[in-house]
Amino acid sequence: MRLALTDAGEYTLALSVADRVFLVSSLIMSQTHTGDAEYEIVTGRSKDAGDAYLQGWRLTGSEGDGYALDLSQPDLDFVFRSLRLCVTHVSDAEYEIVIGRRRQESAAELSDLEDQAEAAFSERIKQEVDRKGGWQLVVARMGDLSLLAEEVLVDRLATEASEQGKAIDAGERQRALVLQSKIDAVLAELERRGADASAVLAGLLGSDDPGVRLLAASKLLRSNPAARLTLETLAKPGRPGLARAAERALRSRRRRER
Repeated sequence: MRLALTDAGEYTLALSVADRVFLVSSLIMSQTHTGDAEYEIVTGRSKDAGDAYLQGWRLTGSEGDGYALDLSQPDLDFVFRSLRLCVTHVSDAEYEIVIGRRRQESAAELSDLEDQAEAAFSERIKQEVDRKGGWQLVVARMGDLSLLAEEVLVDRLATEASEQGKAIDAGERQRALVLQSKIDAVLAELERRGADASAVLAGLLGSDDPGVRLLAASKLLRSNPAARLTLETLAKPGRPGLARAAERALRSRRRRER
């Protein structure tokens, strides 16, 4: 399954015949293996609304050519949450019998799809903000970074990373992207001066703030062995938003290492 961004700012999911069967079966099992209240809390929709979605979803194509499923952002979120429910609420044996795939394989594919969705969402927001000249405005409002002492820039980097961590943890994805543009601007200024950005980031790995550690470890994952351990620690249950971000960084690195 491959997820892509459409010109209209929505998503399209390319499906084979087997993918289509998997998706439908999973969405149905997510209903049959959870109570009404839990289903609505997790997916954000009632079971009747879930049924209505399946009856009216925007699926085009054929068995020979494959299918394409058009998804709005709310529909995409609903599908992912339903798939996750199915993976976590069905036993290994029953899952493989009904779905036709091993549960671990589906969990890995779902994680990959979620990474694709995150990348597509980020690209969509970047395009929207770029059309409005928003990135330049964000950086301009930071003031003239060239006038700041290096230690002030490092403090600024930690502050923006801390705020980004809070935004990620709260699910404020657009705000997290804006903060990333500020972080990139500070790092660019440090590099322009010839400062060792890797050394600066390494000094932040021991921060008490999880958002600061997340930024430093994500940037240093290719070059600093301590970064992987930091991300693995952040990926443990406790802070769901930060844990997912840490997991995405680790998965991205593992894909590059294959």
